[in-house]
This record gives sequence, structure tokens and C-alpha cells, in this order.
Amino acid sequence: MARPQKKEADKLMAVLPPIRCTHAEKARFKQQAHSMGKSVSEYVRGLLDRPAKPDALALSNDNGETILDPQLVFQLRSIGNNINQAVRKFHIHDDMPDELRECSAVLNQLLTTIFKQLNLE
Repeated sequence: MARPQKKEADKLMAVLPPIRCTHAEKARFKQQAHSMGKSVSEYVRGLLDRPAKPDALALSNDNGETILDPQLVFQLRSIGNNINQAVRKFHIHDDMPDELRECSAVLNQLLTTIFKQLNLE
């Protein structure tokens, strides 16, 4: 049985100009696309097609499911690692400085904002 024919409007025939990047950037783009279950072309089209707003925290896959921006996930993991190290240190010494308490309050506000934008409240 033959494969169903695509509608003319659904055929991917137009070509964009090549994009110059470093080998490291290319590898990162491939990894990010792979982590989202997309080809590099699908991943880049998704990035170019999303609204241009600086506070965009998530991408959507073809099924309409929300997926966190890989760069955001990387940054949140880094922050989480730093917090875990600080908490471990202060549990040992049983003393938490006020500066760390202030940072904790700021992080809680940021996480609340992220959860609201992703409708995870």
C-alpha cells in the first residue's frame, strides 16, 4: 500500500539561507533537537515560529505539549546544584546567613513566575 500523499500546503519545499555557527553550536543544536524528539530542521522551525518575546520559557512540540526550553532547564539545574551545595554546607555548620535566605526568597519568586507561565501553579 502506498504512502498517503501530502497536501501541497504541507510539503516542505522552501529553503532558508544557510546559518553559520561554530561546531560546538551545531552540536548543541543537534542535542537540543534530539532531546525534544525533533530533527534539527523541526527544532529550528519551532524556534523561528514561536512568538518573539524575551520571557518565553517553553516550546511546544507537534502534539501541542509544552516542553521547557533546554537552556532554561540547564540554568535551573545549575542553580539547583549550587543550592544543594550551599544547603549541605549550612546543614553541617547549622548556620544559614541572611544573604542565603534573601537568595532563597528571590528564587522562590522566580519559580512562581515560571510555574505561572507554564500553567503549573
